[in-house]
Amino acid sequence: MNVLILSGSFGMGHNSVSKAIKQKIFKTYPHSKVYIQDIIKLIAPKSYKTIYNSFNFLVKHCKGYYNIYHKLTKNFNFNGNVFLENYILLKISELINEKQPDIIISTLPLCTICASVYKRRVNKNIPLITCITDISKHNEWYNTYTDYYFAPTFQIKNALVSKGFNCENIFVTGIPVTQNFINNTKVTEKAVNNNLLIMGGGLGLIPKANDFYRKLNNNLDVKTTIILGNNEELYSEMKGRYPNLNIIGYTNKVAEYMKYADLIVTKPGGVSMFEAIHSELPIICLKPYLNQEKHNAFFIENEGIGKVVWSSKDDLINIVIKTLKSNLKLKYYKNNLKRVKNQFSIEQIPCLLNNLKESI
Repeated sequence: MNVLILSGSFGMGHNSVSKAIKQKIFKTYPHSKVYIQDIIKLIAPKSYKTIYNSFNFLVKHCKGYYNIYHKLTKNFNFNGNVFLENYILLKISELINEKQPDIIISTLPLCTICASVYKRRVNKNIPLITCITDISKHNEWYNTYTDYYFAPTFQIKNALVSKGFNCENIFVTGIPVTQNFINNTKVTEKAVNNNLLIMGGGLGLIPKANDFYRKLNNNLDVKTTIILGNNEELYSEMKGRYPNLNIIGYTNKVAEYMKYADLIVTKPGGVSMFEAIHSELPIICLKPYLNQEKHNAFFIENEGIGKVVWSSKDDLINIVIKTLKSNLKLKYYKNNLKRVKNQFSIEQIPCLLNNLKESI
């Protein structure tokens, strides 16, 4: 089985999902060929770093402009002609001719758009699967040339059906996470819950209030680990400033930290949320600023798997300490996390792909 996964580095989530799908395929079909291609590197090989740096700047410093674009395009039809379509078709055709995939999987709306150009103009028979990586009903994910969907929740599946997609071609997988997060739960329960994990995704977007970290640093009853991802500037600023806090930059041991944590404080990114779900780790969700993250936050709240801090004026340190001290509340969150986790069929992805290949 040859699989081409199209992704992008707008944050770390899309690449993480791509790697997770690749792992799932290799685990069941070790002789498969799976290629992951960054779509921006493909179509803009000389300027992709500038594009990604500009996006990171936008997300960090100009969230309002990004949200305006996201809101204005909510009901936009993304199935029409594409900017630089002939050039994109040339690049995607070269890639497909080289890799000869049986199936194409997209983990980013832009990737779906590029793949749909190829399907519309060259070969409509090559199956295209779109894996939705946020709990999002935004039209950017909906494309008539997508044959199958990996949906994060039943709510999103129902939204796809309401837009005319075949129910039988939509699989509720959750947002795929890498293998080290599967069954990543504690063996025994503890009498005292005092391990706090703070994460801000690949960009390291964590709470900014110095008073929050000062109080945590002075609270010796709580063992705090802060993972800053690729935010090197913040790492340099915080490392050594708070001696009782474990400050970490980029690490590939997030699953291990989640396994031994009792509570996580994080932004409501789709991937980090599902990593916590699979680790059965209660979530304190920081105030969401990006529109798609607001829907992720609603999911956390509605499913009872954590608490959303909707206002930056709320006393975050008080919320964290109270939650850690409440065994009853943590148990409530963990029971809901287990219930939610059992709704997804993430381990079925390889079999679904193989059945699809056999039916071609």
